[in-house]
Amino acid sequence: MPMVGTAFQLFILAIVAVYHRVCMPCDRRRYPPPGNFVEIDGYRLHYYSAGTGSPTIVFDHSVGSFGWANYHVFTALSKTNRVVICDRAGYGWSDASDKPRTSQQVVSEFAQVLERANIEPPYVLVGDSFGGYTVRLYAQNFPDNVAGMVLTHCLHEDLVLNYPWKIEFLWILLTVIFKIVEVFAALGWVRLMGILQVFEFLKPELRRFPQEELNRIKFSYYQSKHWGAMFSEMRNLKISSRQMQPTQSLGSLPLLVIEASTFLQSSPLMDLLPRKIVDRTWSQMQQKLLELSDRSQLMFAENSSHFVWVDRPDVMIAAIRTVLEIIENDKNR
Repeated sequence: MPMVGTAFQLFILAIVAVYHRVCMPCDRRRYPPPGNFVEIDGYRLHYYSAGTGSPTIVFDHSVGSFGWANYHVFTALSKTNRVVICDRAGYGWSDASDKPRTSQQVVSEFAQVLERANIEPPYVLVGDSFGGYTVRLYAQNFPDNVAGMVLTHCLHEDLVLNYPWKIEFLWILLTVIFKIVEVFAALGWVRLMGILQVFEFLKPELRRFPQEELNRIKFSYYQSKHWGAMFSEMRNLKISSRQMQPTQSLGSLPLLVIEASTFLQSSPLMDLLPRKIVDRTWSQMQQKLLELSDRSQLMFAENSSHFVWVDRPDVMIAAIRTVLEIIENDKNR
């Protein structure tokens, strides 16, 4: 009997894997890239642009997210300004890259996408979490292109390089988990979770997305390259943080820092993690980020987890509009 049970389990796993392989080409036809591509060193990076009006608002996403996750934010702002979202290598519709996913590598690609796609400055750069490294490093390299910045519950290198041991352990654990899930995604297990609406169960706020747009987001997570990019970015997080250390002050650049009320919202599972020390560390990071500019402001995203772009897109929209108003007022002086 145990052999029969094992054979049945293997049969089910095989069915899931075959179903996933059959669905992938169908998904690519159903959810074609909404934007265009720039080829860099043999791999293509996807970007999407909508709206008109200057300055252009350019987004970079967190580890594990991708451009389309800012759907509520960029659709609202595209009514008044040009908005651009870019999928880092491996995410969304972008090809995977075998180059280490460090911030310097990301910024090199980010700059090439903006230049080759003829996306003219000035920019208001919006960085979510790890994306904060990208927009800060870009501003360091191309200060004349940047008119303002919004940092959404972002990392700061000083604290990342000196994590408390409990957070250090979680970082290592998550990095290993992402590598394991990369394999699971290739076998179709992540797709199965999507079909069973596990994503919505774990993050009910996802139900606020139109179903078609949520399906686009799930499509990225079904691909193993998405998790491979997450693994590489997490694996190289300390390298990226050291690359950020030489960055200087942003001077008088209009800067708005968004702090979420908690990193992970309370639940029986999440309460097993050291939530207090995680929240305290991320709060300290936001205070450090405020020191980058002498024209910085702090905005709180009440009742929001780390994923402000999902939980409280209205706060992000308000923050970006505040920076736009400051820029406009400066022009009229």
